[in-house]
Amino acid sequence: MRVHIVSNDSTVFLKDQGDVSEIFGGRYTEVRNFCKRASLRYEIKISIITGEYGLLTSPHRISRYEKITDSKEEYVKLERKFCYSKKIFEESKSVDVLILFVPKDMTKIILQQGNNDCKLITVTNYIPKYKESNQTGILSKEKELELEGKMKKLFLKFFRISNQVIANTASS
Repeated sequence: MRVHIVSNDSTVFLKDQGDVSEIFGGRYTEVRNFCKRASLRYEIKISIITGEYGLLTSPHRISRYEKITDSKEEYVKLERKFCYSKKIFEESKSVDVLILFVPKDMTKIILQQGNNDCKLITVTNYIPKYKESNQTGILSKEKELELEGKMKKLFLKFFRISNQVIANTASS
């Protein structure tokens, strides 16, 4: 199975230069740990939505920068400048599953773009409402996920999901 994991950047930098999937710390550390565990079983592609460069897919070397987006208004400006939503779905054409680890306002922007034929999982506190759609496997929380410690459980739940099942983990 091929999995595309997308997150946004962090205000915490671990180093001044490095691969886009390795340079960030903070809450992105939990996402990186999830990616490492998933790569033991699946083919993983990692992309980061950055405030400075838009969507970047690893391997892609970058330097520390100042422009970190953290509000709905900034996500909209970033989308207008870089069209990251469209690029996410373009880069996900060859994968089976797309997992988004982004804030709810960024999730809404991305989901407005639509989806290709891959299954989609969002890890956020936003639960979209669909009519008829290929969107599947949506996992949500009532608040920002504290991924470390919970990611193994979430990882196992996700990979037990099949076809058109929606798992709402907000109560767990």
